[in-house]
Parts: sequence; structure tokens; C-alpha cells
Amino acid sequence: MSPAPAALIRDLSDKTGTRRLLLLAIALLFVAQTLPMFHSRWVEDESWYSVSADSLVQHGRLQMPVFAPPAAQSIVDTRPPLAALTLASSFKLLGTSLVAARLPFLLAAIAGIFLTYALGCELGGVPLGLLGAILLATENMYFIAARTARPEALVTALDVLGILLFVRSQRRNSTLLAGVSGLVIGLATVSHPNGFAAAIGAGLLAIVEFRGKVAFRARSWAFVAGVLLAIAPYVAWGFSDAAHKAEMVGLYAKGQGFPLSAIGSIEKSRWADFIGVPNGRFKLPIPLPYRLHIAIALVLAAITVFRYNRRLAGQLACLLTACVVWWAFLRHPTARYIACGAPYLSLLLGGAILALREHRPQWRKPVAAAAVFLIVSQLGGNLFLLYLYRTANYARVTSELRTLIPRDATVWGAMTFWMSLHDQKFYSWNRTPLPYALAHGATYLILNDRVMVNGSGFGSDDWQGVREQAEAFVAQHATLVGHAPNAFYGDLEIYRVDR
Repeated sequence: MSPAPAALIRDLSDKTGTRRLLLLAIALLFVAQTLPMFHSRWVEDESWYSVSADSLVQHGRLQMPVFAPPAAQSIVDTRPPLAALTLASSFKLLGTSLVAARLPFLLAAIAGIFLTYALGCELGGVPLGLLGAILLATENMYFIAARTARPEALVTALDVLGILLFVRSQRRNSTLLAGVSGLVIGLATVSHPNGFAAAIGAGLLAIVEFRGKVAFRARSWAFVAGVLLAIAPYVAWGFSDAAHKAEMVGLYAKGQGFPLSAIGSIEKSRWADFIGVPNGRFKLPIPLPYRLHIAIALVLAAITVFRYNRRLAGQLACLLTACVVWWAFLRHPTARYIACGAPYLSLLLGGAILALREHRPQWRKPVAAAAVFLIVSQLGGNLFLLYLYRTANYARVTSELRTLIPRDATVWGAMTFWMSLHDQKFYSWNRTPLPYALAHGATYLILNDRVMVNGSGFGSDDWQGVREQAEAFVAQHATLVGHAPNAFYGDLEIYRVDR
């Protein structure tokens, strides 16, 4: 029987050169999973960030020109801008494309693996760092984040870096490191509100360290100053004129429109997605919770680490509690946010493996088998996701749409297809009524996509009115010029408006 993974890693990691090779191998394993079919499954959320970034490149303004006023972000997009600025930089260097949109976040995800290793070394030594890195490199939510043009991977990398600096500031009693930590976590917050969870986590770590004297310590105030320094330019920009202020207030003061009583059902939806329960957005052949074993492993790992390594348990409890509470506050039912907590979950599992190896040597073989099963099952899950969405051939759909729609046309269609036609005038039916688009020159319509036909996947036909209005219009005033069929996106129907 081969030695337990923790023992093998402990032996191999004694040499710096071998340690670097192991880290490189882990990073390559991650890249080998994420690059296949990198062009596939472009979805609406990715366009939501890319449109604003492209507008900055083309017109010098963060806004969503695909939306009709007064829809949110149609005049100015006041969401935390660092993710959009990152995208805009990539578009400026590489041109506006799917690969250019996703590449910065893939690089951020790779950096996150190395930073998780460094944080693990800081919290528990090299073996914990290596175990955390390999567990993160196979984690399903993190894998998805690395393949999408969304902020989660960027937020994760910045947050883990900020927490790493904060923990080092504790060990070295360094006010400067605490300030830099706050600055980095502030930048994560300026990428997405999710980033602020790390600020809460660092605050909990400081309370555990200083207890009732936390407000009287220089390091505490240095951290707060760093956070404020990072977000101050964003706040100033968000209130720079009446248009910015109106959008900023609408974005934060009014919230997402969910009552507090809905938090329970929202969190139930999030964690159901986490354990892999099939739903309208994630269809699987058999109605089983495919990731339930991972949730069970995490619960057992928490119990184990709490029993054998109280210090590590307390540190990870601060970080994970901050994440879970903050996700509920954001009140968005997506499991994508869990990618931002994946490094801490990976370190929790790694800490349990090491604790059992040290305190329960008679369990080494079953623990080794369980660890290998966990890693292999997540690898298998990532490969299955690639297989499941193999038909979502966005490049082919793009080619067919560009063949059927002239370059000078103004298009009204699902926001998903903006990237296909990014160099043309495009209106998204998600936030632009058909009469507005027609009044502003729309000459081609893309109908019958899967979201327009089936809804957003939360159990209701929420775009029925849009669909019926469009179908009634094309029956009288448009000509069908062709189809762009796809098993994932739907049998797209392209109509030319009769003038």
C-alpha cells in the first residue's frame, strides 16, 4: 500500500526544489483541466461584465449600451470597477474576444493556487500548503470560476493574498503589513462586494488576537486605513455627478429587492447547488446530490481539526464564518460565490488529513484512500462538466450568426450573444423592450434562445411576456432568414425586420 498523501507530501516537501516541482505540477494539473473547450459555454453573466469593459475601451465610459434607459447600468455602470478595468486592459491588449475576456481570470485562479499554498504554509507548514493547493486545484466551484469572465477568481486571489499578509502581520507584529493587507482586501472589494468577506474575516482574527483591546491597537487601524484607501476612489467616483450618484444609490441603497424573509430559501438554493442537486439550470441524468460526499467530508474535517488543532480551527472558522454570513447578506442565490471560500475549505480538508495522520496513525490507509477518492471524484466532476457542456459550441454559434446577420445590422437578442456580435450595435432583450430597440434602429432579431423559451432556470417562465411580444411582432413584420441551431443555446431563429 502506498503511503498516505500527507506523508508523501511531507517527505517530498523537505527539499525546496522538489517543493517547487510539486507546485508546478499542481498548477499544470489545474491548467490541463481548464483549457479544454475554453471557447465553450459563454453565458449571459459573462457578457454582463464584458459589455461594460468593452464600452470603456471603445467609448471611455463604463456603461451598458445594450440596455435601454433607465435600466440599471444603461447610463453608467457603478458596480465595483476593478474587474471591468481588468477586462478592459485585456481587450485593449488582445482585442475583444472570448479568450481575452476569460484569460485574466484564469491567470488569477492560477495565482490563487500558489497563494493558497503560501497561506497554508503560514497557518500550518509546507504539508498543509501543498495539500491545500492540490485540493483547490481540483475543486469544482473553483474550476468553474477559472473558466468564466466573472470576478470570483480575481476576488479569491486578492482576498487570499490579503489574509496571507494579515496573518504575517500578526506573526511579525507589523503595522505596515496590516495596512498593506487592508489595501489588498480593499482592492478585492472594488472587484466585487464578495471581496469584503475577507475584511470581516480579518476583523474576526484581530478580535481573537486582541479581544477587548482590538480598537486600541495600531495594526487594527492600519488595516482599516488600508481598506478605506482602496475603496475611497471608487466611492468618490460613484458620487462624482448626478448620474453616478443615482446609479450608486440604486445599486446599494435599494438592494436586490428580496425581503429578509427570503434569505432562508436563497441560502437553501445556494447550498443545494453546492452539493450538486440537479435543477433547472443544472440538469443531470439522475436526480442525486452529486457532491454530497464533499459536504460530508467538510463537516468531518471541521470536527477533526477542531479536536486536534484548535489554533487552525479557530483561524479557518473566522474566515469561513465571514464568507457564509456575507454571502447571505448579498442575497444572490448563486453557488459561484463559494469559489471565494474554496481556499479555506481546501485548507480545512488538508488540516484534517494531517491531524489524523499525526494523532490516528492506525487510520493512515483509510484516510489516504478517502483523500485520493475526494481528489479523483472532483477531477471526475470537472471532466464531467466539460462533457456535459460539450455541445455549447459558442464559436460555431458565433460563426453562424455572423453569416446570417450583416455587419451593418443593429441586433436585438439575448445578452448571451453580444460577444458574437460585439462590433455591431446590439440591444439585449433582457433589459431593452422590443419597441425601444425598433425605434432605435434594430433591423435583425434573434429569437427562440433557451432562456427566452424556458426561463432563467429558477422554475418560472419569467420571460414569457418578452417572448410572446416578439413572436407576435415577427409574425406580422419580419422575415425569417435562417436558423443557428445548438443543443445548448437553442434553435436560434434570426429574423430581418421588414421596413
